Parts: sequence; structure tokens; C-alpha cells
Amino acid sequence: MFETDFVSQPKRTTLDVLVEMFLTDRPQEMNVAAAYITDWGLYDLIAKLQETSEFLNGEVKAQWLTSFDYYRTQPHALEELRTLKNSEVRIHDARFCLDHGCMPRIPFHPKM
Repeated sequence: MFETDFVSQPKRTTLDVLVEMFLTDRPQEMNVAAAYITDWGLYDLIAKLQETSEFLNGEVKAQWLTSFDYYRTQPHALEELRTLKNSEVRIHDARFCLDHGCMPRIPFHPKM
């Protein structure tokens, strides 16, 4: 199991920690909870993890948990995540959020 001492943006971001994890431990699976998933954030993730072929080839089982809160997650980014091999996407309290104009019952805002 990979452990990190800190994430201190902007010097050490969540993305930096994910890259460090892949380069040191070579995990077989990962579970990520992120408040929002955007096209640009996903682009950065894939660009930085290209050197870890296990992730892009689907050798790492990836489970993503995010939200539709306040319309911040971008649908295209979710579609891209779904197309990655061995990747599963779940949305926190999706039905309620969609039924209420993307206003959450309880905001979902984890970091990792």
C-alpha cells in the first residue's frame, strides 16, 4: 500500500502523488475519489502517466468516484475515463443531483 505524507498545492499536487505512486509501487488497482473531473485534469493525468504503461494498457484496475455537483464535472472527461481499459466510474448521489439542477444534497469534495 502506498502512503504519502502530504499534498501541498501548488508545490505538490494530488497528480504529483499519483505519479509518484505509479513510479514507485506499480499498483495493480487504484481507487480515486475526486470532487470534479475535468477534461484538462484528465489530460494532465494521462500525459503524466504515459510512462507507466500499466495504467494506460488497463493492467491497473481503476475505480473513480466523483460528483455532478454544481455542474463542475465535465461529461466528456467522464466518457474518456469510461473508455480506459479496466476503468469504472461512479457518481456520488447522481440521481438526486441531476433531479435538482446539480445542486447536491451534501457536497462531495474529497481530494483523493
